[in-house]
Amino acid sequence: MIPRMAALPDSSAELVALGELGTRSLDAVLGEACEAWLRRLHWDYTDTAELIRSYAAMRALEGLALVARGEVAGYCYWVHERAKSLVGDLFVRASWRTPAMESLLLRGALAEMRAARAGPGGRPRRVEAQLMQTGSRAAALLPEGPRPRIFPRLFMLRPGLAPELPPASRMLPGLEFFPWEMRWKDAAAALIADVYAGHVDSEINDQYRSRDGAARFLQNIVQFPGCGVFIPQASWIAAATSGELAGLALATRVSASAGHVAQLCLRPAWRGSGLGYDLLRRSLAGLRDAGLAEVSLTVTEENHAAVQLYERTGFHAIHRFEALVWDEKRC
Repeated sequence: MIPRMAALPDSSAELVALGELGTRSLDAVLGEACEAWLRRLHWDYTDTAELIRSYAAMRALEGLALVARGEVAGYCYWVHERAKSLVGDLFVRASWRTPAMESLLLRGALAEMRAARAGPGGRPRRVEAQLMQTGSRAAALLPEGPRPRIFPRLFMLRPGLAPELPPASRMLPGLEFFPWEMRWKDAAAALIADVYAGHVDSEINDQYRSRDGAARFLQNIVQFPGCGVFIPQASWIAAATSGELAGLALATRVSASAGHVAQLCLRPAWRGSGLGYDLLRRSLAGLRDAGLAEVSLTVTEENHAAVQLYERTGFHAIHRFEALVWDEKRC
């Protein structure tokens, strides 16, 4: 474990547990992180930054600060879930941002995560970093030590929500559409687990691999603000007359003017039918009716069909990033 203050190979920098810092010492780095999230991703990070500050003050947040020449130059925080650790963010201020500094912070964080006990599951055997605000590519971050699996992803933006997308060019018989309600949560979790079985995204986020994990994923979107404030009227369920769910779209608000499609999935049997387009169309209309002016989403680059759908409906990539996964089963 990192002691209260540990010298790094660069003698000008030290790693400090977040809980050891005064809350005011995080103001500059969190302020710059908020500016970066808004500028790059059109995402208001203020509420998350306030949670980081509050939980760090209570010593209830796992994380490290990178301290250089007496000021906090960067931070990384993470959460444990059973035998997994999930990196919430890693950020180094522009004046200190180099591959060496980002690497020092990430290496220290990984060492802490891998040494911790995550609960009944014991020591974490898997680490996921799904969206870190780094300036360096993964290959430059950890030239030594365990190598992560790297998944290139796109952050895409549709800069306007008017005019509304036209209805699908073909009918979708045998389906009914319902705005999201909590009565759908169990069926939605089953749908997500079924849809992502063997899919590349289940390699990035292991919650997709089981109904229990998918239920936790849904809870994070619907009940917690980590992916924005959930908007039920912009979130849709497509149910077949047989009672089986065919697809769903879930949307959130991530700033005063921007929404985010947090999940869009459909059963393989419905791919190519126009259902994905129709769910997206309905979600965008709901976001527009909620007073939002633009919408974003993330997608794995190798999911070519999804990327093409989003490009056809007015999205374009504004940021390319790499999701990273360290898994002892594969290391």
